Amino acid sequence: MKTHLGSDQLRGLMSTVNDVIVSYGGDSKRYSRDFQTKEEFKKSWYAVLSRAHASVEAKVSCACKGKGQKSLAVKYHSGGDTYFLARYPNTGSQHSPDCIFFTLDKDNSGLKCYTQGVVKDLKDGGYGIRLDVALASSDSESTSIVPIDNRNKSGGVSQNSMSLLGLLQFLWDDSGLNRWYPKMAGKRNPGKVFNLITHSAEKIKVASHPLSMHLLAGAYPSTPQETKNIKMTSEALMNKERLICLNVLSKYNPERHSNASKRLPIKFFSGVPVVLMNTENWASLEKRFSSEIANWRSGGNVICMAIGDLGKFKGKDTYYLKPLQIALMNVDENWIPADSSYELTMLNYLHKHERSFIKPLRYDASNNDVFPDFCLTDIGGHELFPIEVFGMDTASYLARKAIKESYYNERYGKDGWASWVAPAGPLPHLPDKGCS
Repeated sequence: MKTHLGSDQLRGLMSTVNDVIVSYGGDSKRYSRDFQTKEEFKKSWYAVLSRAHASVEAKVSCACKGKGQKSLAVKYHSGGDTYFLARYPNTGSQHSPDCIFFTLDKDNSGLKCYTQGVVKDLKDGGYGIRLDVALASSDSESTSIVPIDNRNKSGGVSQNSMSLLGLLQFLWDDSGLNRWYPKMAGKRNPGKVFNLITHSAEKIKVASHPLSMHLLAGAYPSTPQETKNIKMTSEALMNKERLICLNVLSKYNPERHSNASKRLPIKFFSGVPVVLMNTENWASLEKRFSSEIANWRSGGNVICMAIGDLGKFKGKDTYYLKPLQIALMNVDENWIPADSSYELTMLNYLHKHERSFIKPLRYDASNNDVFPDFCLTDIGGHELFPIEVFGMDTASYLARKAIKESYYNERYGKDGWASWVAPAGPLPHLPDKGCS
């Protein structure tokens, strides 16, 4: 008997667990954060969720200060005899920004670029994702080592599948790693981050494949994760299945990390296959992920994800991965993604002022798709405060800038958002913090 933290509630480790209201007809009862989370109430909370799960009359809702019904579903995981709460599809934006169930609506992230069916809500509270690279070795292969680049295309709802970069950002988004509260300072480390990503992977299916059976997260030596990685790699090779390796690029060394390097340098390599590289692969990465490669070479932090076919070096117990697609993503020291060096500067500015915020992710969307670079979540109530980083002066970019300014002025009002014209312009004045 357990009450379980679903992926939404894992976010509660980094945001607010609000009261929950359970109703049967006209009879309603409110359950506090303590009742939901403290060990002394564990059996009682299990009974509440069990009854609500079994009743067709039960209605469960979140008591946060957001707008809308904020309905919640009670989910049951038979494998661990666990109950947990999950938000209904497309209701995340009804919750207040500091709530564990809050998510941006699709208009405020790159998720809006996908056609219907690329991301599906499953009955068990998980997601089905249509990936553009198959997880079985017998299936079709990727034609490019890097994800398709849609940044300069017209935009809109145009993508019929998700790239590896999109999947990486989906995992980051679902894990809440693109959100920040000052109270998180010093609490994120590789082990916790990889654990959050692993939890998110457990509820994602790619075609009929559970993503958790294919995802290898980085590991320290002599840990359970290292043992798990070795076992998964051996089984995947035997079953002719592909693996996805998630890691961090190791610190750049100009003497060792040239374009002639025959492996992708990763930091947490225990139990992880060697990701093979060649000069063509490096050239493709430099072209597609120029910002990420530049950040890495200047000492920054870069997440890497590679999917490919497995092999084993002759006469050795070492496995290798021949990559079909590789994705890179800049993050700051708090593991928050950034699309450019200017966004990394903005992240430092927000941290310096101890602000709470969310970083909307681009996925596979075009630069012509309009959504904020950052959103403050601490100005009070259910409101978001968008922040845009402008960093180029080409004619096409200035035209997009004008469109974005018009959009934000119309949707949020002239004082309802801020921008920074990088690198020469002054960093924006931020609104006062409100009461949530």
